[in-house]
Amino acid sequence: MKSLIEITKQAQKNILLYQQQMDEIKTITREKKQELQAEISLKVNDTILISEIETLEKLSKVEEEYKVMIDKVTTLNKSMLDYSDSTNDKLLNTLKKTSEGAITKSALLDDEVKKELIDKTLKDMNNLQSNLEKLIKNGKNKLEGMNLKTKNKVDKTSNDIENLVSKTGDLTEKLANKVIY
Repeated sequence: MKSLIEITKQAQKNILLYQQQMDEIKTITREKKQELQAEISLKVNDTILISEIETLEKLSKVEEEYKVMIDKVTTLNKSMLDYSDSTNDKLLNTLKKTSEGAITKSALLDDEVKKELIDKTLKDMNNLQSNLEKLIKNGKNKLEGMNLKTKNKVDKTSNDIENLVSKTGDLTEKLANKVIY
């Protein structure tokens, strides 16, 4: 009987020791699990942050390239307007000289009528030239306005995309943390 009591006591001690060891293993396992979760969470969050930064850098580069392209198109259009203005001036000046010469050489008209006709023709052509210059100036002003509006739209779109990237990163981070923990 004593031996049975001793065996029972020894078995109880062994069970108690086993439970203590199991509790220690559970505690260590929990601590290691928390450490691993924290480490994985940091790595995932770093990866997400790096992706966000890279995306925003690419977006910034595209935005700058687009603005440069807008400026180039605006400059090209202005150059075309300048060329048109210059060409119009040359054509109208040539037309004035030709008209004046043709009227002057006309044998059908007397000198007073020739002078009136030349004055009227020159006045009409000067008005035409002035109106063309105004149109070209208005065209240049509109190009400047369009340039600015387009750049503002690019900025707004870029800001919207930046916000979207940031929100997507935050959401991904939250989901990753839910999966990890």
